[in-house]
Amino acid sequence: MTEETAPTAGTSPEAYAELAAVGPYGVRPGHALITMVEPHPGHEHAYNRWYEDDHYTAGAMAMPWMYAGRRWVATRELQLLRYPEKSAVAQPVTAGAYISTYWITDGRYDEHMKWTVGINKRLNRDGRVARRRRWW
Repeated sequence: MTEETAPTAGTSPEAYAELAAVGPYGVRPGHALITMVEPHPGHEHAYNRWYEDDHYTAGAMAMPWMYAGRRWVATRELQLLRYPEKSAVAQPVTAGAYISTYWITDGRYDEHMKWTVGINKRLNRDGRVARRRRWW
């Protein structure tokens, strides 16, 4: 057993069975995670490889209580149709060529946030985060 596969405190098979046996479960939307990302110019291919080959699964869909996700690409023509001009979401409102939505199980937001903070710290530590991008 390697360090990567060795069980640590709280990750025994029994702990997962216990966790699954309590609290809300199901596929009723509770919260949504919506991202708008713009890769740095010239880094679009690398960003897409990272997102499609690693991040979509390891950084999103492998999380407990995250049960659906999808990504869309907004062409420049579609970005120019966005409104209002003064948006609380993105400045400028046309920013973000890649838009992703993920659904979190109703009643599991707090647990999801604890998991996502933990996994993102780990992914950052392991160099598995795309840095050449802006997000809103």
